[in-house]
Amino acid sequence: MKDLPRFRHRDYDTARAYAAQILTNHVEPMTTLLRLTEREDYSFEAVFSARYFVLDEGETEPTKSQWNNLKKRFKRNDTSIFIFKEHGACPCPDGEPGCFYLLFGYYAKREVPDDRAPLRRNFTRPQGGGGRDR
Repeated sequence: MKDLPRFRHRDYDTARAYAAQILTNHVEPMTTLLRLTEREDYSFEAVFSARYFVLDEGETEPTKSQWNNLKKRFKRNDTSIFIFKEHGACPCPDGEPGCFYLLFGYYAKREVPDDRAPLRRNFTRPQGGGGRDR
């Protein structure tokens, strides 16, 4: 198993506001975040209502695609976030239709190799038959 990255401490209120924003279902403009717990390694466990996912009638679990879209949404809005592979259903507070959890943390340091050559793009068209004739 690959070692997990180290996480940096992030202010709880900032992390909660971010998770609440991401876990807002646009059908009902209320966050589905029910609980955010900071763990010993500075990562967070977000527990949220199943209302976040639009489930087909009779379905109780989101599809793999729905989970992947949620993970991408977390990372797209803040590239310093690491999402754990582990996620799924969990116990709910009384009265909730169902709950799920997702684990995330903020990278302590992004590892970027110093010897990597800068990306170079050549936008000039090659001479001789490389493109369409006008």
